[in-house]
This record gives sequence, C-alpha cells and structure tokens, in this order.
Amino acid sequence: MRPFPRNALVCLVLAGLVVGGGAFLFGSRFVAGFSPARGDYERGTQLAALKMTADARSAYLAAVRRDPRFAPPYRALAQMAAANGAYNDARQLWTDYLQRAPEAAHAWCGLAYAELMTGREVPALRAAEREIRGNRACARAHLIAGVLYARKSDAKRALEHLGPAAASPQYANYPRVQLLYGRVLALSGDYDRAEKVLQSVTRQKVANAQPFFWLGWIAARRRAAPATTEAARKYFAHALNLQPDYPEAHLEMGRLLLRERRAHDALPHIERAAAARNHYPAALYALAQAYAAVGRTEDAEQTRRAFRRESDLAAREKALLRQYAADPDQVPIATLGDLAQTLLARDKPEAALLFLRDALRRAPQDLRVQSLIVKAQSRGAALPVAAATDEAAAAAVAVP
Repeated sequence: MRPFPRNALVCLVLAGLVVGGGAFLFGSRFVAGFSPARGDYERGTQLAALKMTADARSAYLAAVRRDPRFAPPYRALAQMAAANGAYNDARQLWTDYLQRAPEAAHAWCGLAYAELMTGREVPALRAAEREIRGNRACARAHLIAGVLYARKSDAKRALEHLGPAAASPQYANYPRVQLLYGRVLALSGDYDRAEKVLQSVTRQKVANAQPFFWLGWIAARRRAAPATTEAARKYFAHALNLQPDYPEAHLEMGRLLLRERRAHDALPHIERAAAARNHYPAALYALAQAYAAVGRTEDAEQTRRAFRRESDLAAREKALLRQYAADPDQVPIATLGDLAQTLLARDKPEAALLFLRDALRRAPQDLRVQSLIVKAQSRGAALPVAAATDEAAAAAVAVP
C-alpha cells in the first residue's frame, strides 16, 4: 500500500482546521447573538408599547435574571427609571448597560442626563463629552454639555455645544433651548448674534417674557444713547406686561431709571423685585442705592445689612456646590448636610432634598440627614419628577 503523501496529509489537517474553526467561529457568533433572555426582553418591549409599564418592568427584570450578560433590558430599565424621575436608579442602570455595550448610540447621553438630574455635574459632563466623541451629531449631549459649561461661566465652551444643539432639527423649534442659546450669547457679549436668536424666539408666538427681558438687557448694555435706552425700556415694559411679577425685569427697569437719576420712579420697581424673589442679593444692593438716593438713610442701612447677609449665604451655597461637583462620590456626608442646610435657608427645599437623598443612600443611619429630609419634606419638597422634554430639563438646569 502506498503511503499517504505527507504534504497531502498536511493539507487535509489544515482543511480540517479551517472547516472546524469556521464551524466553531460560526457557532460562537450564534451563541453570542442568542440569549435565553431575549424572549422576556421582547415581551417587555411589547408591554411597554401598550403602556403596561409595571408588567414591562417585570419582564425586563426577568430578562436580567435569566441572563445578566444580555445588555438590552438594562437600557430599557434605565429609560423607564428616568421617565419616572428615579434618576439615581437610572444612573446605575445606564452604567450597567454601558459595561455590556460601551459603544451603543446615545447610551452615554442617557447616562449624562441621569447624572445631570441628580446634580452630579462632573460625571454628567464627562458622559456627555464621551457621547460626542463617538457621535458628534447627538444634539442632546451637546445640550447637556452646553448647559454645564454655561453653569461654569465658560461661555466659549458652552457656545461650542449650544450652537450645534440649537441648530439641530431636534431643538430648532424649542423656544427654551433657543432662549438658553441667546442668553449665553448675550452674557458672552456677542450682542448681535444674541439679538438675532432672541428675536427668532419672539416670532414663535409664545407668550414668554424672557426673550423680551434679554433683548432689553442687551439694549441697556449697548453704548448709551437715547435710542438704545428707549429700546431697553420698551423691552422691559413688554416683559412686565407679559409677566407682571418678573423680578429680574423689575430690577433692570429700576437700574435703568436709577442711571437716568429718576430714583423715585426706580424705587417701586426695585422694591417689587426684592419682594417677588426671596434671597436676591442683587435686588437688595440696588434697593439700598435707591433708598439712599431718595434720602431714606435708615432703610438704606438696614437693606445693606440684609444684602451682606444674603451675599454670604449665596457665596456659601456656591462654594459647597463646587465641592460637591468636583467629586460627588467622595464628598463627606457632613458637607452634603451643610449644603442641604444652606439650600433650606435659601428656601430651596427641592434642591436640598436632591442632595439629601444622595446622602441617605450612602449613610442611611445618619440622624442629621434624616432630620433634614423631614424638614425639607415639611416644606413641600418631593422627589423630582421627570421633565416632560429635554427643553424643560434645559430650562430647569440652565444658568440662573
């Protein structure tokens, strides 16, 4: 019998490896693409489409239990948690999802939104920028990044993100997003572009005083001339006609009249500004000036003392917020308590409760945290409700 040729044997072995390897690889792809949890997940998707939220959530949780490596139910649960205002849960679920699908479209953006709504600005910005690196067209990530840079008073970087967000089809007709963009342009000193954006908002036939206020704010800061002063006065008057209790518009109108040496006309506007908004240092400062200008010396001195007190409280809030934003997970519980106490002193129980919930999660037995939660709830605070739209979210977290 002739021996089997050596080279033929090698070829046969290689062929077997190729065929076997191919079958193995195919099988691996098949196994990777299939999950025993898919049925539960698809059932949850169908129930969610029928608005049967509780049943859909149960199905998604069953999918997670059946195959913890299967990513889609984590995303569905994260979206449901955010829709219900459970942003801490949403944060964890988005994190779980991204561990399994780190390149998924708009997932980092979902995490950024949840981080933002729990006051965690640093990780929110990090997640938004991670989304943008992989998907520069994500308007929501640009909006979140723009809002956060605006809150940092970094107008240049805020505008780098707010520009694409405002120009996107998703937000082109959202007045509050356009208003935010116009406001940051105004604060950056780009008055011409700001006016163009704000004028476009006024043409959307929305009964909103804010674009008129900001148009007046711009006119009041242009080179002093009778025409610009009159334009500012008209814009502020229009804003006050739409919203008579608008404290910022009353304050700016009062400042305008003070500059014209019309202190008696200015005083009612500034008094209304201070009365309409508690803990308003800028209004108290202008009010002290107005009292002094009309000869009410004792009232002026009393108002200066109130201004100093409120300024110190505002500075304390700002410093504590910066500490928290730098590293939310490492902020001492005592600092969270101090921040909540300061926010309560400034009549912000909802904001205080947001930070107290984080403190309670980390230190459930802390008696001071428990006491402050009771105090916040006694003043009407409740867990934050999900924003109906990103536009509303942008308005809620925009620069004050």
